[in-house]
Amino acid sequence: MKLFASHLGQSIPSSRHRILQYIPYLDRQGISVLLSKGLLDAYPPSSKLLQPVWGGAKLLEGLANIPLSYTCDVSFVQRHFISKFSTVEPWFKKPMILDVDDAIWLNGEASVQKNAALASTVICGNSFLAEYFSKINPRIEILPTAIDMDFYQANSVEPPTGKSDKFVVGWSGSSGGFKYLYEIEGALKKLLEHDRRIHFHVMSDKAPEFKSLNSDRVVFQKWSPAGEAAFIQGFSVGIMPLIDGLWERGKCSYKMLSYMASRLPVVVSPVGMNAEVLSLAECGFSAANEDEWVSTLIALFDDASLGSKLGQNGYQLISERFSLEVLSQKMAKILRSVL
Repeated sequence: MKLFASHLGQSIPSSRHRILQYIPYLDRQGISVLLSKGLLDAYPPSSKLLQPVWGGAKLLEGLANIPLSYTCDVSFVQRHFISKFSTVEPWFKKPMILDVDDAIWLNGEASVQKNAALASTVICGNSFLAEYFSKINPRIEILPTAIDMDFYQANSVEPPTGKSDKFVVGWSGSSGGFKYLYEIEGALKKLLEHDRRIHFHVMSDKAPEFKSLNSDRVVFQKWSPAGEAAFIQGFSVGIMPLIDGLWERGKCSYKMLSYMASRLPVVVSPVGMNAEVLSLAECGFSAANEDEWVSTLIALFDDASLGSKLGQNGYQLISERFSLEVLSQKMAKILRSVL
């Protein structure tokens, strides 16, 4: 079987996690993947002067990909070829599968509904997304964003022996998520004031700009694919704060899952899929307000054995239900089902 995969761009995290990392696994199951061709990502440049030029060039790339899709058996479209619009998707080879891992209808509902109606199957990253798309297309499959366990094992670091003199609260993600960190800045400030052994580490594309945190105990490292796993494994606990909005309910909790794959306990906002994952195993705590953020993190600081237990439970859950090895088999089954 041959699959044509229209992706958002090789530099886009969603593409890496939702299609690119599957390629060798699918190949072993007899499914070869032909990626869409082009130099431009699916998202326009920030300059309004450049956007019309980008849009025309991106549309030409899309037209060039239509005949490529017909060299394959099935088309796989990740979200949309051009952000917020339905453009070349109706002309891609059918059957077509639409893959969605965010509440993208909030940025352009008509185009999203059009592409969803065209699809033979819509793959959704969580139950919140599935609920929305099931009103447009009854053929829905839920496929969480997979975690590559081999990546975390290959990049693992040796755990410290004995009692550590440092407790690291950590966060990793794009700078677009800084707004969620700023929401809990007050809790982080109280936490750092609680004990000088507590530190906060951040990995992102740029440094956050906190107003009140002690910079001596805030460490920033620029994101890189080679350094990501080792940086996360240097945490004592991973956090994923969110606000409770429609966009946030559509998130697929990849940050949380990556912490768990590193055997870390997690403290997360109980929003959307975060709450669902917490209900599957005793792997961490929910925190809905400042007091809960402070108290749960201090509890983990005070009891290293608790963090170790929760981290191991989370790792086991990832291995059994969210690993790339497990979910690639489900992905292959979905792809074959449309033929």
